[in-house]
Amino acid sequence: MQFAATRRPTMFKAAAVALATAVVILVGDQPAVALDPTIAEEISVLQRPDLLVPGPPAGRLDVNVVTTADDPVAGPSEMTLRRAVGLASALGGTVAVNLEPGGQYTLGCGTGEDSNDDGDLDYTGDGTLVVQGHGASISPESILCSPDRLLHAPNGGAIVLVDVVLTGGSALGDGGAVLGDRVSLFDVEVSSNTSIGGRGGAVFANSSLLVVRSNFDANEALAYGTSPRGVGGAAMSAGTAAVYDSHFVSNSAVYDGGALAITGSSPAVIAGTTFESNTTDFGRGGAVFVGGGANIVIVECLFTLNRAEATTAGGGALYVDGALEVYDTTFTANQSFSLPITPILALGGGGGAVYSEGTLVVVGGAFDGNRSGVVGAGGAISHKGSLTMANTTLRENSSGGAGGAVFAGGGRSESDHITIDSSLLTDNKSRLAGGGALFLSSTGDISVSRSRITANQAMHTGASGGGILVNGNAIIERTTIDDNRAHHAGSGGGVHADVGSTATIVNSTIADNWAGVGGGIGADTSPSGGVRIRHSTIAGNGAIAGSNLAIGSLLQISGSIVSEPVGTSSCALRVRPVSDGGNVDGDGSCGFDDPNDVVGVDEPVTAGLVEMDGVAVRVPIAGVALDLLREACVDAGLDQLGTARGDACDAGAVEVPGLSAVDDVVIVHNVGRVVVDLLANDEVGTKPILARFTTIHPIDGVRVSGGPRELVIGVRDRAVGGTIGTYEICLADGTGCSEANIELDVIEGNIEPAGLDR
Repeated sequence: MQFAATRRPTMFKAAAVALATAVVILVGDQPAVALDPTIAEEISVLQRPDLLVPGPPAGRLDVNVVTTADDPVAGPSEMTLRRAVGLASALGGTVAVNLEPGGQYTLGCGTGEDSNDDGDLDYTGDGTLVVQGHGASISPESILCSPDRLLHAPNGGAIVLVDVVLTGGSALGDGGAVLGDRVSLFDVEVSSNTSIGGRGGAVFANSSLLVVRSNFDANEALAYGTSPRGVGGAAMSAGTAAVYDSHFVSNSAVYDGGALAITGSSPAVIAGTTFESNTTDFGRGGAVFVGGGANIVIVECLFTLNRAEATTAGGGALYVDGALEVYDTTFTANQSFSLPITPILALGGGGGAVYSEGTLVVVGGAFDGNRSGVVGAGGAISHKGSLTMANTTLRENSSGGAGGAVFAGGGRSESDHITIDSSLLTDNKSRLAGGGALFLSSTGDISVSRSRITANQAMHTGASGGGILVNGNAIIERTTIDDNRAHHAGSGGGVHADVGSTATIVNSTIADNWAGVGGGIGADTSPSGGVRIRHSTIAGNGAIAGSNLAIGSLLQISGSIVSEPVGTSSCALRVRPVSDGGNVDGDGSCGFDDPNDVVGVDEPVTAGLVEMDGVAVRVPIAGVALDLLREACVDAGLDQLGTARGDACDAGAVEVPGLSAVDDVVIVHNVGRVVVDLLANDEVGTKPILARFTTIHPIDGVRVSGGPRELVIGVRDRAVGGTIGTYEICLADGTGCSEANIELDVIEGNIEPAGLDR
């Protein structure tokens, strides 16, 4: 979605409805579909909900307002705004009040009554008041008036505002501008309103809040005396909430929800909306706070430069206690601050962009440059409970505590899981603890698949897990972890497994990482934990001890490459490893002893990191690593590139592309000459090859010269076709060859393209 540069937001376009029933009742005849999204266990079935933006209802009776500024005083024949609101209250049902285009309606000072006599406009009916503003504004006549909002529905009636400007409202309590049970805003400008000791700096809705194409700017929810309130700097709903295509800019709350607070347990949706530079002084959710176990869906939004300062959780942009789904949303430069308690003690500040508890699903979108507080975990995300993330980019986030990009820990039940799929985490930093990109802790399943974890750092004294730190049972599959760094007194430049943890690495590449111990993988000593490596490449890592592997618990390994250590021997293993065969131990330091292992290789086993099909891998180049496994290939599954392995497969994460020479048919005119590249149709892979003719069959009237890369064929009159010969292509080290035939077809007419598959 494109976000407009102007303050007037663009329309969010979609195809179906996802509104709670209470919201639909508010806006009239809109169709209703209950918002009850399924939190899918499988990434492949997660789909972003389709949404239809509702429109305002039409009143059954229009009341035209023709008088502007004379709020308390008007002649008997004049229809003031106050009189129109009173008439709407008496009529009941749905009544529309039309303001004069561009009119400026100022409300006199009030005495705090709720009968529409003075001060704020009191809609005392139980129906629906629709104010059609036509660009008109409503504001108090003086800042010297006692605090009073602009519009109030004290008896449960619904308020719908369309194309109106609300500014300067101030209430001692909830809703600085608007207070009601059910409130809807369409194309409304809301600025510089204040609630004092209440909820909702501009708007408070007790049952349902609907906001469409509206702008909230510089509204405040202030504390007062000993009141714990001062939440929802722009707006708050204690029930359902739906926000579309809107802007919330520079709003603030003393406590939770710098822009928006939602505390009901009902569903909520926010779509196509920008939250920019909203803040809390002592609370959670710099832009949005959601509490009370609500289910909320966020689609195609932008959160940027929001800030939360809290002694508890934080959430620079977003705090949610409940079920949260986020689709195609960008979080940029949000920050949660830890608050100092003493000169040497600070608390809170977790989740630079998002802090959540419950169930979290993130699909698509990006987290760039977010930061948590000096003791806060999760530079981008801090989460407790089940987490599912797919197709997401997390770049240049940093945390004061653990998890430079993501801290997922403290699972609330054994059924909680952590799943990260098809995501990129790069250039993230944890400034105080481990997990430069990811700190993953759960009593349930932990899975990282088809992702890349690159150039992250955990460099504080003793910090471990430059790329990933796991605490629990983790599977890392078809993933590249490269160029990450942990402290020189820390463990696991790529991956670190805590005490009691089990890390299983499958069809993955761990390369070019660095740490003090275990540059590729480090694991603490533990009788119950261990490391299992299958069909993976651990190469080119560096450390003071155990450049590729430093494991204090049991290592079980098969079909893998451990090679090219930087600075020290490949392995520092406390317990003798269990080898299931088919491994390559480049420098012989790992102790693999299966008869099918290759130990000690005098040449490089893998080449440097390259991208193949968009995946960064180290490809085996030593002949000893090719077709090393046979029976074990049955259980190898797809390699890291998604390629099926054959009856015999290579050691490591990827299969070297094989050789396949394809028969060629050369079509030539009965008198003529053609030059053809026989290898153009062949699969030759990426390794050096040799090509040569194995047989040549002379044919009368045909002259052949050159080689497979440039074969020159000349044909004289009355020559006939046939098989010219055969050629083969072989790997330069002689580990594999493939053969193909060359046939000649002589025809009348022009020379046709040559070198075609038969």
